[in-house]
Amino acid sequence: MTQFPSQPPAQPARQRPSVVTAASGLLAIVALLILIYAVVSLVGQNDEFKAAADEYYKSMPGGGGPMKNFQQIGGVVGVVINAVIALGFVALAFYTSQGKQVARILTWVFAGIASLCCVCGAGSVGLQGALKDSIPEGAQRDAYTKMLDAQPGWLVPVSVTVQALIAISLLAAIIMLALPAANAYFKKPVAEWIPPTEQF
Repeated sequence: MTQFPSQPPAQPARQRPSVVTAASGLLAIVALLILIYAVVSLVGQNDEFKAAADEYYKSMPGGGGPMKNFQQIGGVVGVVINAVIALGFVALAFYTSQGKQVARILTWVFAGIASLCCVCGAGSVGLQGALKDSIPEGAQRDAYTKMLDAQPGWLVPVSVTVQALIAISLLAAIIMLALPAANAYFKKPVAEWIPPTEQF
């Protein structure tokens, strides 16, 4: 009598829950919104705004120093950084949809950080006008007011709206990936042990 190990049954394909599909879709939408925000920020820095910003930095003690230099290169650098971040969220969207536990954990981490940054960023953009009151009256305040007036009228509402949408989408994705249906999908399947068969 000889014993032969039986072939384990093929594991059935895992069905992706709708919450994981929705979360992955939101991450992809976030990547698109990040690119839109980068383009909006770059387009909003027109020549008039750049000239007003340069005048404002010159009115600061020391001529603006590093802030002036950052203003000159910040637009292009910001687009590059946002593009890299967007690609990161595209990768998280893909691997999360495939049930990769590491991708889910990284999504929780980076989505939490990014949503906090968006909330703070939207608040700082929305409070630009209020900051004017903290600047002493004189040439510096006048230059700052001129810089704000040089911004396109649509820049602040669009920037705040896009950042708010990013934060809401990321928080929704975090919650969806923590639901029980998602937990079951991200668990590694355990192969069932089949006792060997006997053949005579």
